[in-house]
Amino acid sequence: MTSFPLSISTILLLLLVSCSPSKEFEDPLLQNPEVKEIILLKDKRDSKGLIPYFLSEDLQAREQAALAFGSIQDTLALNSLYTMIEEKEPIAQAAAFAIGQTGQLSSVDPLQRILERSMQEETRFEMYDAIGKCGEIDINYFLASSYN
Repeated sequence: MTSFPLSISTILLLLLVSCSPSKEFEDPLLQNPEVKEIILLKDKRDSKGLIPYFLSEDLQAREQAALAFGSIQDTLALNSLYTMIEEKEPIAQAAAFAIGQTGQLSSVDPLQRILERSMQEETRFEMYDAIGKCGEIDINYFLASSYN
């Protein structure tokens, strides 16, 4: 009779140990304190709080701040995002995504100007996608005929 409760407690202990989170599956982004703060600001939909991270020395934080802004879909930081689309590829991609999420017609010209430079295919795709989201039907016809 004593072996029965012992086996149940052993099973429960094994389940508890096997269900606890493992360090090897943690997201490395969450090790970055700035990224953690950006996630909190995004969850609060705090556009003004995200803007200072656009100037962070940490490129990962800058990219995540732009992506967070895209999630919020606020036009408050469009000028900053226009500047960011001229930066290194991951930041330019995140900024293009964020600009596209706003759907602002005024964003088409800055996006089209930056498309004229050489960039990675993923970045070009984000630019075209953003233009498509921001532009009217004539812009979308242009995109369909010019994207290669």
